[in-house]
Amino acid sequence: MFIPAIDMLRLFVIRIINNKNPFKGDLNHLHHLVNNLIKNKNLTVIVTIALCMVPSIFLFLDLSSYVIFILTLIIYFTLITYLRYKN
Repeated sequence: MFIPAIDMLRLFVIRIINNKNPFKGDLNHLHHLVNNLIKNKNLTVIVTIALCMVPSIFLFLDLSSYVIFILTLIIYFTLITYLRYKN
């Protein structure tokens, strides 16, 4: 649940900075950005679930929890940046 939590936190901060209601929905969530790129709802679900499994996959590499945290953040923000500028 780490990736959805980061996504929610990111959107709350962006909405507050833009003087919008942080609880009002929009289409800036990770799954919306992925869906805009690949245009297939079934594949969007698979990609989103796979991204949510990234921290668990890092556990098999026997990395420290802070390293997993940092790697996951890097992957998430790189993906968000790519998807936002790609669309």
